[in-house]
Amino acid sequence: MDKALTGNADEDGSGTVSLGDTLTYTITATNGGNVTLNNVTVSDDLTGDSTACASVAPGGSCGLIVNYVVTQADVDAGEILNTGVADSDETPPVEDPEDVPVPQNPALGIVKSVTAIDGDPGNPADSLGDIVEYEIVVTNTGDVTLSPTVTDVLTQSGSPLALDDPGLVGPLESQGDDDIMEPGETWTYTASFELTQAELDDGGDLVNEACASNGDPSVAEVCSDVVTPVVQDPALAVDKSLSANADEDNSSTVSLDDTLTYTITATNTGNVTLNNVVVSDNLTSPGITVCATVAPGGSCELVGTYGVTQDDVDAGEILNLGVANSDETPPVDDPEDVPVPPVSYTHL
Repeated sequence: MDKALTGNADEDGSGTVSLGDTLTYTITATNGGNVTLNNVTVSDDLTGDSTACASVAPGGSCGLIVNYVVTQADVDAGEILNTGVADSDETPPVEDPEDVPVPQNPALGIVKSVTAIDGDPGNPADSLGDIVEYEIVVTNTGDVTLSPTVTDVLTQSGSPLALDDPGLVGPLESQGDDDIMEPGETWTYTASFELTQAELDDGGDLVNEACASNGDPSVAEVCSDVVTPVVQDPALAVDKSLSANADEDNSSTVSLDDTLTYTITATNTGNVTLNNVVVSDNLTSPGITVCATVAPGGSCELVGTYGVTQDDVDAGEILNLGVANSDETPPVDDPEDVPVPPVSYTHL
């Protein structure tokens, strides 16, 4: 009994046994005894085909030729195991297996991209709470059925997000309810990331990576990262105002020896945390204050006092300047001009 692969139509011209190829098997049952065998049957368990020979003389044979088309299941298995069986009235069944290797080329592809920032592809990443929206496209680029796992690593936490995490949603385009990815099939996922103050303060680029793997060392993990520039806009504004007058002489105006209170407020009007914010006033006491950090929207305030002098009365005004700067911004200033009314004398 002998079963052999005797032909491959090789429809794809690959030179190997591959999906869709038509294989030809020849199964030959030979009478190796010294008596004629009756009702010899030869069958193929892969195709279900069979043939019968009424009698086979010693040294004679009964043959069966079958064709079989390679399936995806064969490629996934990496082999086609087929058995030929022969039987007769005078002999027990005999069989011969034929194992045909099917080369496998498992592979995954992945592409990650930014689709929008706060709903608009043209928006920059420049504000606290901006939502960066990602698309992750995973493709089975090989010839073997796979069950890939997709993860998305966000710099926010540095931890992988799996399919059941809120940050990763998908696949949007899949094969159905199971987790089987056929060769050539593509799954699309979405993920999102909320921009934090840490990213704005760090500046540079927000790098986010997605990876796909099959949990199988024969399939190489593939990763794709996408770089989103984070736009920094440091800015500082300052406002100086006369906030109080002790009015020691009860004149209800600014006059000699009055104690004036000035408030100088430096406000972070940009999108990054400012460091070493210095607010100063060369007229008041105290004349300086330093805030180690000021968050966007926050402020650093200096409250100082000043006693009106005769020179101020003579000048008819007090011109004062509040100044603020930081490590990230140039100095900004705001003048405050306080009129000092002239003294009226009554002659008797």
